[in-house]
Amino acid sequence: MTQVVRSMLELVSTKNYYSGDLLFCVEILRNVTDTYKRATYIPSFEDIQKFFHAVSHILDADNREKWEDAQQVAPGSVLLMKVLEDYIHLIGDALKPFQSSIIVTENLVISIQREPVSAVSSDINFPMKGRRGMNDWARNSEDKLFIPKEVLTLPNAETEESTYFVIGAVLYRTLGLILPPPGNSLAVSSKVLTVTIRPLTKPPDQQVVVELSHIINGTSSPQCAVWDYSKSDASSGSWDTDSCQTLPTHPSHTKCLCDQLSTFAVLAQLPKEMVMDVSGSPSVPLMIGCAVSCMALLILLAVYAAFWRFIRSERSIILLNFCLSILASNVLILVGQSQALSKAVCALIAAFLHFFFLSSFCWVLTEAWQSYLAVIGQMRTRLVRKRFLCLGWGLPALVVAVSVGFTRTKGYGTPHYCWLSLEGGLLYAFVGPAAVIVLVNMLIGIIVFNKLMSRDGISDKSKKQRAGIEISCRNLPLICSTCGVLPSAKLSAATASNAVASLWSSCVVLPLWLLLGCLQF
Repeated sequence: MTQVVRSMLELVSTKNYYSGDLLFCVEILRNVTDTYKRATYIPSFEDIQKFFHAVSHILDADNREKWEDAQQVAPGSVLLMKVLEDYIHLIGDALKPFQSSIIVTENLVISIQREPVSAVSSDINFPMKGRRGMNDWARNSEDKLFIPKEVLTLPNAETEESTYFVIGAVLYRTLGLILPPPGNSLAVSSKVLTVTIRPLTKPPDQQVVVELSHIINGTSSPQCAVWDYSKSDASSGSWDTDSCQTLPTHPSHTKCLCDQLSTFAVLAQLPKEMVMDVSGSPSVPLMIGCAVSCMALLILLAVYAAFWRFIRSERSIILLNFCLSILASNVLILVGQSQALSKAVCALIAAFLHFFFLSSFCWVLTEAWQSYLAVIGQMRTRLVRKRFLCLGWGLPALVVAVSVGFTRTKGYGTPHYCWLSLEGGLLYAFVGPAAVIVLVNMLIGIIVFNKLMSRDGISDKSKKQRAGIEISCRNLPLICSTCGVLPSAKLSAATASNAVASLWSSCVVLPLWLLLGCLQF
């Protein structure tokens, strides 16, 4: 059995297997457990660790799609829970009285202890913080379990037959993603926590306190649930919300009072944008919105192509590239809606969406840069165009390449949508650069606005044209001579014309910057 567990751990750690292999792994673990039950040999601590590490690899979030396929054949994740409970009690039977054992893996925290029936020493608290070797997700977890020692009592007849309790607790990091879903737009919005005690006790009332933190943002109506094998067929089980009372919910966690010891989780209503159609087809409003946007962009590109000889300029080149990035984003959104079930394709679409969305921000920044260069009169066409292209396409490509390299595409695409995952911090690879671009655009806008408002603003007509400002101030009346803008009513015609031109230019440019800011957000 030691060799079997070691070999299986080596195989599952490579992650090079198929959906059916997961069911075979569960069957192997069940056979190992049953063999130990029939034998007098107790597994060593090294064997125990390898067993739980193998289970941790099997329950990795990367295997979610494989589990969905496998469970169309058999409820493997439910069977795995049962095997794990049996193995915990197998280990507990070999412990000494008052002895406990804690095992921490990448996706599991397991606590096993043995208490005499006649004198339970203390209340049960799980998980125990501050243990050595704990991963960050377990050390920083806010999930809690409290069982008062009064719950661990047996009737007199059973007390004579049993001399000790074996108490096991398991905190699953990813099991909620793998168990059969509850349906009705509900989802498991917390980690899953299992408590198993043998011989089985029945709390006199709701004395078991379970507190679970939320792991999905934007959910509503959280309710405590217990996995009940008896509500449906014994192999699949289901979630039961009648055995626990849900206390007033904090935004970050939910507290439950339960009247039984079982497997606990928090179910919640998913936000509307995360409720996917079973067919995976795009929603009608999304199709209409993207289609209208694509048509408008294509018409604009056609108009520019027809009149390119007359309107060719740096600003036109920037606008065309900006339109191309938005057009590509719309097409990818439509295509990506139907590819959420294909992990590789979904990750590729999410990476390209990341690139084109960042590129649209960068081209807006390029527009601001071009306006600033036009205002100060420093336009070197060939050199500047190369820099524009590097900023518009090169910078987003660099950010996406670094993100993909560091994450190895982990976080690109989720089971619900082909975009960046909200977990793991990858979303900041988009939000961070976008926020910096917004701030830089605001700074450039202030500089340009101040330049136009100054009395020695743009006076050269060629500079005005390059900046996109061509104004005729020949017959404009000067209404106010005492408001502080014009120093005197006896100014020369040239000075007055320049002042009014600066004010008028400011009025033209200010709405442009406001529009660009809205587009970015």
